[in-house]
Amino acid sequence: MSPGEPSEPTERSDSASPVEDESTLVSRQPDGEPLLEPTVEHEGLPDVGSKIGKYELLEKLGSGGMSVVYKAKDLALDRLVAIKLLLPQKNSKQIDSMRFQQEARAASRLEHPNIVKVHDFNVTDDGVPYLVMSYLEGIPLSEEIKKSGGLEPGLWLSIMVQACDALSHAHAHGVVHRDIKPSNFVLCTEKGNQVLKLVDFGIAKIESNEDQALTKTGEIFGSPLYMSPEQCAGSKEVDSRSDVYSLGCVMYEALAGRPPFSGENALATIVKHLNEKPVSLVFVRKDVKSIDAADKIVMKCLEKKPEDRYPDTLSVRKELESAFLRREFKRKKRGYKPLILTAMAIILLPVGISWYQQYQKQAVVQQKKQQYEESIRLCRSGRKHIRESDFDKGLNDLSRSLVLATAAGAPNIYLAYLNAALGNVELRKRNMASGRTYYLKVINLALPPNDRRTVELRYEAYVQLGNDAKYHRHENKEAIPYYKKALINARLLDKTRFIITMLLELNMLSDAIGDKDAAEAYMKEIESYPKRLGDVADAIEDFKQRQTVYTYTERMKKQVDRIQAERALERQKKLERNEKDEAREKESDHKADLRTEQLKKEWGKTILE
Repeated sequence: MSPGEPSEPTERSDSASPVEDESTLVSRQPDGEPLLEPTVEHEGLPDVGSKIGKYELLEKLGSGGMSVVYKAKDLALDRLVAIKLLLPQKNSKQIDSMRFQQEARAASRLEHPNIVKVHDFNVTDDGVPYLVMSYLEGIPLSEEIKKSGGLEPGLWLSIMVQACDALSHAHAHGVVHRDIKPSNFVLCTEKGNQVLKLVDFGIAKIESNEDQALTKTGEIFGSPLYMSPEQCAGSKEVDSRSDVYSLGCVMYEALAGRPPFSGENALATIVKHLNEKPVSLVFVRKDVKSIDAADKIVMKCLEKKPEDRYPDTLSVRKELESAFLRREFKRKKRGYKPLILTAMAIILLPVGISWYQQYQKQAVVQQKKQQYEESIRLCRSGRKHIRESDFDKGLNDLSRSLVLATAAGAPNIYLAYLNAALGNVELRKRNMASGRTYYLKVINLALPPNDRRTVELRYEAYVQLGNDAKYHRHENKEAIPYYKKALINARLLDKTRFIITMLLELNMLSDAIGDKDAAEAYMKEIESYPKRLGDVADAIEDFKQRQTVYTYTERMKKQVDRIQAERALERQKKLERNEKDEAREKESDHKADLRTEQLKKEWGKTILE
């Protein structure tokens, strides 16, 4: 099967295509026989045997409402690939083209054994975009579930652990899949082992400002049988916990042989996701020993509120491993068990558990190390973009850096630094609410005491929060506590300039709210710095500059509008003057022409006489 092939129906609220049915997924068994034949036909598609760039199209695998998938050969590297081509009629719609490009960006970010690999993204000679991926030989998980009626416990556990690994990697790189379902997992065989591959990032969300242009509140993305309640409600606040819910639906179906919710139509199914609880697996798979262990994990994934679920798929993986190590989850077996096998299992089990725990521990440590290193790289890249005044790219890199640092369990001092940097950029972009949120995170983090970096970060956070309250929201009483805490940190830093600046702010605010005693006390303290007048002068200059910047920020737009109006009026007057001058010139030329004709006539008469 090729990755990213059209799978089960996926609902989208695009006005041009409310429901896009891409159910013509084609997969291949080892003998090469297709499980499903393509049924959707479209006009304007390239023919089998033709070439797209360096790729020769060998076979059409499937097509749907958005795209068509071909089996192709990379002529340069002599290998088989899968090419996903946006339908020509969809390429004319900007939103569909942008979403196809976002799929390419989302998939290209990821490099993991359990995620299909993206090799290339380009456009045809006709301007139609296409995505080149690895060609997978395997069958979709949906077919395996349908064939077995419910997976064996051992296979179920192995598949779900791999699914958690794939999604954890995607989430760590800021990608939310939003369309997790059995048909988007492919079971392949690599070196004798069964490997799960996650495919089709067609409606994936990249956690940055880019996705906001493609997603509006009220739009519904996903497959109704596997959509989270927040997806069903059309919320824009869809994060990795939505994928946890969808994974819970897949886990349930893989054991039960049917999804947890299924209505007469898509709307009925959505209502069930929002309001009903699924039937416990205890009543569905009575043949599995201690099914309640699996049921507990699945039901927590299927909680209606995101905060009641597992925070991420890494936590789901740990719970699955824990159940496996306790030997709670296996098929019930009847009959005689030889004592020698039981004795061997008792002897070897502690060794196997110890080795497995050590292996998993090393794998987690290595993954966190890679995430931390990538976070530092993105942080440096973001700072470079900001120095070059490219705030959008800087904000994007810093946001991704914060996500990776959080996933890696980075020290709080580093998280505080990233939050402060993001808050500073948001304020410079005039996104006051976002900047305030980041700075509140800085002061709420548990930072190492008696550390100068802690004091500097908190001083910056309190100053910016005070400035926001005073100069933007005009809440003087709310600003005073922030400035007082900033003053405490300024004293710890022993920087006279900072101290005087905060004292001036507090003096001004106290006077504004009528607290004359406090204002006088702050002024007396300012006057107690006679021996360091240079610092005092610098602080006063900073204060004046701050007053100038923030006090006149609201007036600047009016001034700009007034200047633009004056310039427009001046241009209009100039245009009118030019028109009058042109009219006068034409009149003057006309008079000159008349005078010339008159002179010619008089000269002719003179000659005749």
